[in-house]
Amino acid sequence: MKKSTQVPATMVAAVAAAMLSGCGSTQTRRCVDDRGNVIPDQNCVNSTYGSPYYGRSRWGYGGSYSGGVLRNFSSTPSSGANIQDSTGHSISRGGFGGSGGSFGG
Repeated sequence: MKKSTQVPATMVAAVAAAMLSGCGSTQTRRCVDDRGNVIPDQNCVNSTYGSPYYGRSRWGYGGSYSGGVLRNFSSTPSSGANIQDSTGHSISRGGFGGSGGSFGG
């Protein structure tokens, strides 16, 4: 007797929903200091020791940006999110099996 190779529609729908969750969202990556002040990206590109002027710096993803300050941000991007820099250029595209970015510090 031959086994069926059909996949139940509910399983296909569940896998599709899991793959699409988070897809299409875009997060902006900004370099921030300890107080959430947005600082030049160069301070996060090589932030092993921090900056004498800005202190310790790190990447902030998403959040609310206003008046040069980033609030409620994450130190890692959301799973599956498309990441752009502060000028709007795409850094990475999210998707199934993607990995998170890095942050300084």
